[in-house]
Amino acid sequence: MFLNHHVRRKHVAEDVSVQDLATLIHLAQTLGTTDLLVRISQCLARCAIQNDRNLCLCYVVSYASGLPIRKQLAGPICRKFDSIQSTLVEHIEDPEMLVPLLESCDLTVSSEKNLVRFIIDWSSFHHVDRERCLKLLNCTRKTFLSLEDLLELGAHAQQTNNDDICVAWAEYMGNPHSKICWDTSHIMDKMPRCGAGPHR
Repeated sequence: MFLNHHVRRKHVAEDVSVQDLATLIHLAQTLGTTDLLVRISQCLARCAIQNDRNLCLCYVVSYASGLPIRKQLAGPICRKFDSIQSTLVEHIEDPEMLVPLLESCDLTVSSEKNLVRFIIDWSSFHHVDRERCLKLLNCTRKTFLSLEDLLELGAHAQQTNNDDICVAWAEYMGNPHSKICWDTSHIMDKMPRCGAGPHR
């Protein structure tokens, strides 16, 4: 398939799997084939706009391969975050891939509480260890969580019956520091996760 499409320039009807694409990217990087990497990035960009599943898969491939386009693909994921959470749970297995999304000031979430709930659910689904779960929790802006929110989320963490998540939650609660963005331009633009405002 690779020979037909990239060497003989013939149309290929078969679907290319994520594994096929990852292998192709690795081969292009090993051989220093910059032109092919550019074309792959262009293909990922076109594929990503077709549907939410493709967007998530293209982000996974670009992140795992270290392609610069991963930052471009992160944008629409952040803007659609609330509506594609189930797709993210299904297709993103590496917590490191979530960190840039969860830290983003552009992340569109209905509330910080729902973001923490997503992290707990994702960590439970993928059996993430304490350290990685805590790293994800520390991406959130605790200043936007009320005491009632924290109590409710603590109960939700307990309901997972996962010791790693419960310990991570206890450490998260024991950390007096909170991630806050004080970027003046962000605050002036009223970016929802910047500054320190009312609980949301």
